[in-house]
Amino acid sequence: MADDGVNPKAYPLADTGLSQKLMDLVQQAMNYKQLKKGANEATKTLNRGIAEVIVMAADAEPLEILLHLPLLCEDKNVPYVFVRSKAALGRACGVTRPVIAASITQNEGSQLKTCIRQMGAWTKSGVVFLFVVLAYNYVCDQLYTKHEIHISGHVESMFQNVRTAFLNNFDDGWEGEGAAFAVFIDGRKVVDLWGGYADKQAARKWSENTITVTFSTTKAVAALSIAVLVERGRLRYEDPVAKYWPGFGSHGRENVTVQMALSHMSGMAYLDTPITEEIAADHEKIRKIFEEEPPKWIPGTKTGYHAYTYGWIVDQLVRHADEKKRGIGQFFREEIAKKHDIDFHIGLPRSEQFRVARISTPSTSQRLSEMWNDFRVTRYLANVFKLITDTPLSRSVNNPSWLQAVQKCTVNNPDYHRMEQAGALGIGNARSLATLFDLFQRGKIVGPNVVEKLAQFYTNETDFIFEDTVAKGHGFLYLPIDRAGANYGFGHTGHGCQQVITDLSNRVTIAYVTNGLKTGLYDLCRTYRRLQSAVYDVLKLEKEEPLSRKQANLRGSFIRRCHDLQKQIEEHRKKVEGIRTNDDSSIYKKRSILEKIEGLQERLIEIAPERDRPSTSAVAEPLVYQSNPETTKEDSAKDNISIQRRPSIMYEGDSESSDEEPSKMNQIAEEEEEEVKEETSKPETPIESPEVVPKQRSIFSVGETSLKPDPDRKIENEVTGNDFVAIADFTPESADVTTDLPIRQGENLTILETRPDGWWTARNAAGETGLVPKTFLRHLRRDIFGGPTNIDNSFVDQSEAQTSQQRTHDNYSGIQTSEIPSLPATRNRPAQTKVKCLGDALRCDPHLTYACHLAPRLSHSNLGFHDLYWNHSTDLLRKRNVRVSRLLRIVRLEGMPQEGAVACLVRVALLDESRTRGRQIVSNVHTVKAIPKGATWQFISRTDNTGTSVEFSDFFLRSNYVQNQVVLLMEASQVFRNDDRVEEKSLGVLRIPLINEKSEPRIVNKSYVEFLSTENIFDPNRGKGSLTTRQIVFKVMEVPKEKVHSVDTMPDVFIFNSMFLRLFYFYRRRAGTMLIRDRKNLLSSEMVSDPLLAVFPAVCDEPDVLDVLRELWQSKYKQFKNKSEVEQAKEFFQVFLHTAFCIHGTACMPSYDVTDELSLAGRRKVLSNCVKMYKQQQTPEFLLTQKARPINIYDYSLDLLASHAID
Repeated sequence: MADDGVNPKAYPLADTGLSQKLMDLVQQAMNYKQLKKGANEATKTLNRGIAEVIVMAADAEPLEILLHLPLLCEDKNVPYVFVRSKAALGRACGVTRPVIAASITQNEGSQLKTCIRQMGAWTKSGVVFLFVVLAYNYVCDQLYTKHEIHISGHVESMFQNVRTAFLNNFDDGWEGEGAAFAVFIDGRKVVDLWGGYADKQAARKWSENTITVTFSTTKAVAALSIAVLVERGRLRYEDPVAKYWPGFGSHGRENVTVQMALSHMSGMAYLDTPITEEIAADHEKIRKIFEEEPPKWIPGTKTGYHAYTYGWIVDQLVRHADEKKRGIGQFFREEIAKKHDIDFHIGLPRSEQFRVARISTPSTSQRLSEMWNDFRVTRYLANVFKLITDTPLSRSVNNPSWLQAVQKCTVNNPDYHRMEQAGALGIGNARSLATLFDLFQRGKIVGPNVVEKLAQFYTNETDFIFEDTVAKGHGFLYLPIDRAGANYGFGHTGHGCQQVITDLSNRVTIAYVTNGLKTGLYDLCRTYRRLQSAVYDVLKLEKEEPLSRKQANLRGSFIRRCHDLQKQIEEHRKKVEGIRTNDDSSIYKKRSILEKIEGLQERLIEIAPERDRPSTSAVAEPLVYQSNPETTKEDSAKDNISIQRRPSIMYEGDSESSDEEPSKMNQIAEEEEEEVKEETSKPETPIESPEVVPKQRSIFSVGETSLKPDPDRKIENEVTGNDFVAIADFTPESADVTTDLPIRQGENLTILETRPDGWWTARNAAGETGLVPKTFLRHLRRDIFGGPTNIDNSFVDQSEAQTSQQRTHDNYSGIQTSEIPSLPATRNRPAQTKVKCLGDALRCDPHLTYACHLAPRLSHSNLGFHDLYWNHSTDLLRKRNVRVSRLLRIVRLEGMPQEGAVACLVRVALLDESRTRGRQIVSNVHTVKAIPKGATWQFISRTDNTGTSVEFSDFFLRSNYVQNQVVLLMEASQVFRNDDRVEEKSLGVLRIPLINEKSEPRIVNKSYVEFLSTENIFDPNRGKGSLTTRQIVFKVMEVPKEKVHSVDTMPDVFIFNSMFLRLFYFYRRRAGTMLIRDRKNLLSSEMVSDPLLAVFPAVCDEPDVLDVLRELWQSKYKQFKNKSEVEQAKEFFQVFLHTAFCIHGTACMPSYDVTDELSLAGRRKVLSNCVKMYKQQQTPEFLLTQKARPINIYDYSLDLLASHAID
């Protein structure tokens, strides 16, 4: 701090007299520094008015306040001082309170205030100007970069995630120009991708043969040329450079070895002699300059990056060591490139110039975006300041001054491309770099001994030029790799994020080039980091695959042994049953032995559940639609062994999923099922019905009812399960025993009561009641039409019967009987109701609901989730890119019939038309209600609350199926009511192909006008119908950018109303946090107590309740729209608890049916009352006015092993 020499002109004061007076005050203050404590009394006479001026000036950051004063004295009673900034004021007050021993008049104080205000206004103007400049640059960038995204190339099937990452770089705006990426694994090209534009301003696309300037990555190519000379004995890394180039030994460089020169330790990081274009093109002039100039530091004492001089040093080494005295460009071309067909050039021929991409520097907004994405990139900004000041970095980069690629892009000059500059002007593509270094690591360029030597770095010190620590040696950079077990790879990074790296431990070579320069390098370059991470993700899985396969083999062997043991136990059980007993003691022993055998069988099932799979599978038998029975959470939580996974066709062939089990494990399981099927039962006669989806298991209950039925609660499609069939004859041992009921094999019985001892009270068809042993019974499941779903009159193996009935008793002995009477028992299966349209399918099959497809689905191994992933680094749901993700809008339907229909609907779903599986709906069914006006059906496309959500025509389509037989199906239908019977009639369907044979999207963004065809898609015996005169008009659009993230977190296969996107997103986020991020044991299958996760999927099948939730959420959203996503998710959870959660299952209202206007009107009345009470904050009053029912905690807990989760 200076205490004299204050210049009045240095401060923009309004009055020079005031400035002079302030200078006098400074001098007086300096005199007071010598005062002792006796000066305290004098300071009391200070004018207190100066405090306001000084404090206001200190608060006016970022102004520098007028005068710069030292701390004057240590007296804490001295009040005020002028300071430079607010921070300085804080420091001053913390240590001492300096003094100004004079006062300022009120007029002078006003002048000082005016001056400060002026300076503040100037600062604000500067901030506004800066903002306008940034905004202008951003708008220009957006207009300039608004081009169609395209990528091409080849990837092996298991590296599809790399292709996705490459595409995401463009989708996310990270790749503003063009790029290429290539990966080789031990000689096999697994990835070769390119995309974007070689010249975006000219709209010239990046093609397969496009090449670009690779900047410092050229150094690695030049280092390979040196390695070839070392292999041939023309050079040795340990020899001094002066041995081959005598003139380099001047100025104390006689001990600089080839290794030191290649490791940037020669001290020649920059030249003082200006390098012109003429000098750069003349290697003799370059040689003389190097011989005459002294080093910039003592050679060998430190390492400093040789940006350009590296290329000239290597060129001279090659010229002096090569027997033909060729330059680096000619040597590489003749000795390496031509021999191995490498499309890389150090000195580009004029004939190849047309292939070169145009380099562009990053804009301000792109640099800010990189820094926002990774704050570590900001350290590169320090290099920008070094470039504009006199530093070693600026001297190194700015000479030659005509070769620029930071602010200007003179590197695009074609004349420079023909120079043999091995430090910065190599030209090639990712494929050529990856091919070159793959050949190198496999010993095709140099021998294994040289490769092994090059794998070791020479120095790992802080770089003198960049002030960063990176290992160097042999002309390469040694870069850390933290994945797949590799410590580091070696190669070279280049300006703007060019990269080549080879990983010897994994036999992997990666190369990346781009003409849109980036700020960060290597792992701080977000585009390259994403691609390299995707590659090593696959390598990690490859390393784990042998272990998984070994574990699968062990598990398969264990299962087979369990199977053999099961057979032995079964044989032993049969022998015990064949023992005749005459007295009570023998009977007791026999029963005791049989119970122990049952216990062994149950324990065997627990340790090897694969052994307990049912004998029939979803694929082996015809698939029929079945009603959705009312189930309880207790049942699904306990009886999870029998739940079958519905076969999926989504990930056959090439798959991007990483959660597939080894195929051998599946084969073992299939063999087990076939063996069990042969032993236990005879196959049933297939029923001729459409093969659409597997049958949904029905939950039954046994026991007497203990609750009075609620007359206000309407229960539909509830199936009782107290019907059993006798699997063997049973005769009471003594005629005196009147409590036992004789039964015969195949006889149907109704169970009235169960007992812990295994003797159940049953009633036969004649009305006789009595006790029967549960081991002689087999459960008889029934469908909604009153017929048994699984009847087998043949004798069934008693082992299966015993184990099955034991589980039945354990699972359901405590469950109460349903209020609905049992359906009449019948021996013959009635004809199934024919499914004629999507509406019939939706009413029959719960797998077509929102609840099924929105709920988290377990992976094939059941150890993770199939389409729910959490990004722990960003604390967000991880995006799931699918093959088809579009926004569709139904505009209108024309030529429709004008009959008196109850409702006019358009239903949308995905249809699998492959003949091997039969036509099958493979997604949820989305319904849109039309507004008929004459022969035209219209729809609502605005979210202004003019209609309900079911009338809203916009919906998102997500599909990740790889088969081109999966198409989008649109069906128009009308609903009629005849004699209290509702019938939905299809008016025509439309199929829209989604992907082609190469699994590339076929659906394009445009308006479609198509004719409907009359056809029953569920009848496999009928072909495609004829076209009608009815037309459907709809649009296909891209997902809006602001909604891409939310849409990409949805399930892989999902069709849903765009109005509910935010609601669904918060549900999926909650699922990610509760099931992945915050779970302590990810392998635990215990139920998760969370009302949102448990109830929300069911609410999604009631659009009117979702309308209420959305309306109330939007009214609350205005209060916290500026809060973080975490806080918004918490608020949504609270809104859900007070609205949809209370309404669902509590409010007494009819079931939702889009075809029943009366029930919808009744529901609207109830819901409006609920909304009114909620807005009046009367949620407790609402709950108290509803009918009380027992609370079932399973209704509010998520079962991870429920049918939809494993489906």
